[in-house]
Amino acid sequence: MENNEKTNETDEKRKLYEISKRVEKVEKLVKEYETVISQGNYEKLTPYTKIITLYKEIINELLEMKNQEGATLDDTIINKYKARMEKISKRIENLRFEEEIGSMVNKANKLARSYEITLKKGGFEQECPYFEIIEIYKDIINKLLDKGWISQLENYSREIEIYKKKLEKDKNLREIENQKISKQKAFERARKINEVDSVEAVLQSLDNEMRVLTFEEKKQEKDKEFNKILNLIDNAEKIVKEYKKNIKKSNVLEIDSPYEEVLNIYEKAKERFKDLGWKDASNKLLDSIDFYKQELEKDQNLREYEAKKSS
Repeated sequence: MENNEKTNETDEKRKLYEISKRVEKVEKLVKEYETVISQGNYEKLTPYTKIITLYKEIINELLEMKNQEGATLDDTIINKYKARMEKISKRIENLRFEEEIGSMVNKANKLARSYEITLKKGGFEQECPYFEIIEIYKDIINKLLDKGWISQLENYSREIEIYKKKLEKDKNLREIENQKISKQKAFERARKINEVDSVEAVLQSLDNEMRVLTFEEKKQEKDKEFNKILNLIDNAEKIVKEYKKNIKKSNVLEIDSPYEEVLNIYEKAKERFKDLGWKDASNKLLDSIDFYKQELEKDQNLREYEAKKSS
């Protein structure tokens, strides 16, 4: 009987030694992939999932050993490997999130680069992408807030401010360009007036010129309205940001939910964009509206949960 116990103990030590060697190989893989990923090669995420599988196999073997008759193995080593596996799982989750954010930033950069190359060639034919880029960075900020990565918010908030300025500058440049075109057309009209002899032709030309002036006035009104709508949206984002900051310090039941107000602002902004003829800008706000509907639902569920806890 005593010999059997010694044999079991020897077998257990041998298996633990073999497992420790396998763990060393797995950890070596971890370091290798960490090095590759630190260089920005996110295509190497698959081996991480392989590492999780290897750890699961090791943990299952240890559990089988623990359940065998006469086993001396306790939970310490099993818990150690479980903790390591959970840490790697969290690392995978974070890397995939970083990849998602990186893709969004790349999209914004490509939109900006393509547009700015076109501008350098002297053309305003391409639609300005700065509003879309601002929305991308706002979406990134919302994702970071949900993830709890607060330290990175400042960088992306700065990008939003940069593109707001670029958007304003772009509007001014387009206005100058339109004024040039209008002046050129006015010059052509004046030249034609000099070439015609009939009074009726002169009157018709003046009538056309008045129509152009009316168009320019309406355009300026649209630009002012556009700025007002952007300010509304910016204010809505500030309301949400302040609310998310406050609920981390206080009980959510003590603070009024802002999401219905924010949804109302976005709905109004969407309709006003539509009324001004900016259908693309109006449609792009649908994603924000859907997002805040989901946030409202989450907020309501949180409040119900907190209310039950308090009762």
